[in-house]
Amino acid sequence: MKSQLNILDFLLVTVILLVCGVACVSYGSIIHSILTHGAGINGNLYWYYRVDKTAFIIYQSVVCLFATYIIIRTLYFGFIDDRKKVRRTFIQFIVFMIIVLLCETYLDGLFIGKG
Repeated sequence: MKSQLNILDFLLVTVILLVCGVACVSYGSIIHSILTHGAGINGNLYWYYRVDKTAFIIYQSVVCLFATYIIIRTLYFGFIDDRKKVRRTFIQFIVFMIIVLLCETYLDGLFIGKG
């Protein structure tokens, strides 16, 4: 049986998995550091952005969970060779990344340095 996915689709799957994997690990480590009262920048990141701890954990959790959802969806549709749904997942991934970039830009605007 010939695969319906072409080289471009495999490239899309690879990019989605890499970017969402990095996002999931990064945001997950921030959640872990905050919940375990870890020292360093990740454990106090909500304080630097002047955001409530609970709201910041919820934001980080939503991003991490949605990245996991995109990973699972991409793997599933990649394995069953559904070209249309892989591309639809890529569009959802792009929308997700735009929303995360807007939220991070907003949080960066809240940060006031000491200099």
